Amino acid sequence: MYFSNRTFKIKLSDFLSKLFDLFRGVPQGSILAPLLFSLFYNGVGSSLLTAFYGLFADDLSFYLFNSNLEELVSSLSKVLESLYKWCADKDLVINFAKTKFMIISKKHLNTSVPQLICNDNNIEYVSEFKYLGVIFDSTLAFDSHFHHVCKRVSAAVGCLMFIKRFLNLRVFKVLLNSFILSIIDYGLPIWGQLSNSQLNVLQSKVNSILGAYFYPQICNKFERVNRIAHNCEKRKYKSVNLDFNELYEKCNILTVSERLQYFCAIFAFKSIRFNFLPEISQNFVFGKSSRHQNLIVPTHKTSFFQKSVIYHSILIWNALDTEAKQPNVSLSKFKTFVNQALLRQRTDEFVSV
Repeated sequence: MYFSNRTFKIKLSDFLSKLFDLFRGVPQGSILAPLLFSLFYNGVGSSLLTAFYGLFADDLSFYLFNSNLEELVSSLSKVLESLYKWCADKDLVINFAKTKFMIISKKHLNTSVPQLICNDNNIEYVSEFKYLGVIFDSTLAFDSHFHHVCKRVSAAVGCLMFIKRFLNLRVFKVLLNSFILSIIDYGLPIWGQLSNSQLNVLQSKVNSILGAYFYPQICNKFERVNRIAHNCEKRKYKSVNLDFNELYEKCNILTVSERLQYFCAIFAFKSIRFNFLPEISQNFVFGKSSRHQNLIVPTHKTSFFQKSVIYHSILIWNALDTEAKQPNVSLSKFKTFVNQALLRQRTDEFVSV
């Protein structure tokens, strides 16, 4: 009876349509809707043959591995056909206009990619694709996503610049974390394995709002000097030298590089202790010494794997104190250990300089 005799209307501005019968779907906004949809849709994995897949609500992605391009596209076609039949049996429709496929490789493809067709629908081939807020490219360099993050951070910094004079420290910290650092943090372990110069670009944007808030007169003066130097002499004056470590402590924040290490450490902890994804957790294998709780560093022949979140997470885990890696340590306690280790590392680097 819960699904029977359901109707709906379409409202557009002041226009309200007549009643239409609802033949599929669940009532919008109902408490049972997410659960019922999950029960109905979770069996989609059985149609994907041997492909690995990921689900986020009704957003499905799957991936296959093969060194031969033609065989890879052929396997993708078989999986798509199987998925299409499963959807037809469930009275579901695949939106082929939004369906894309991408070839991920260590090298740029020199040959043309074969067409991928499902039920007479041509699936578009793309070299990069935005999935769940992260722009993936064919070489997993994440350059496009880095530039996307830089633009969003710059826009957020610009907005905060306009209102900074009206904010007390508590509100400034909340806005800094909510509108700037949250952009950087999203998916950081995935795309953040960048060069130090790229991470420094992001850090400089964070530093600019910190300097402008705590030392507005000094920063405004040097900004004017740099603007004059750029327009008249085509060269930059040396930037203002502030103790940003002090500002990080005032705002209780980590640097971009430290945030990357922090989230990689959390990723390692969850992969080891919770085992949510066996395909990922199987990469975290402990060595023979149970005392130090160190992980075995996987061997690799290229720098491709060396840039992965798994490799960096293992290195960061091994660098932590033994006390933080004990099996009885909770997640909240582990976060405290990691945060303390990063702050000690910052102090040691400052003293060594």
